[in-house]
Amino acid sequence: MEPENATSKNRGRSCTDSRRAAETWVRSSMNGISQSREGAALRVYEGLRRFEPGSDEYETAEKALALVLNKKRRDDAFLLRNVLRDARRVRVRAAQRHPDFVPFDEELHTDHGDTPEDELAAGEMLTELAQAVTRDLPSDAIQCLPGLLREETVDESSRALGLPARRVKYLRRLIRAMAATLFEFDA
Repeated sequence: MEPENATSKNRGRSCTDSRRAAETWVRSSMNGISQSREGAALRVYEGLRRFEPGSDEYETAEKALALVLNKKRRDDAFLLRNVLRDARRVRVRAAQRHPDFVPFDEELHTDHGDTPEDELAAGEMLTELAQAVTRDLPSDAIQCLPGLLREETVDESSRALGLPARRVKYLRRLIRAMAATLFEFDA
């Protein structure tokens, strides 16, 4: 039988075990602190016990508990209010700095590796692809395509093109059939 390592011991821990451990940690950390700080820590801990682990409120209460027990924080009548406010701010700022929430920065995300020759070649390839796809379509179907992409009604497209509505419906069916064949792959 193999000896258990620390990770396998922690896997079976329940929420009540971790809450008991947190309560023990709070009580042991309160040696030599003021009554107001102790009261604030216990109030935050009571809030911690109400929330589900992993929820935003739980994470905020955990951060607030750490802030209450910080000896450098000024001990005053508004300690509890201040640590709860600061804990929320810390969580919001951390979320805003997370890479998933960072706003798009054009200079940061610009690919500077493309040369004008690369862009010209890509443009030619797109033109050839468009010609190959539309080769089998009638010319008025290509004129009908922008209206279809703008989600115009059949009547609006027929008036804009000067074609009967029946012809516009037929052309749209052709375009949709051609688009459906673009995504068929032989595996």
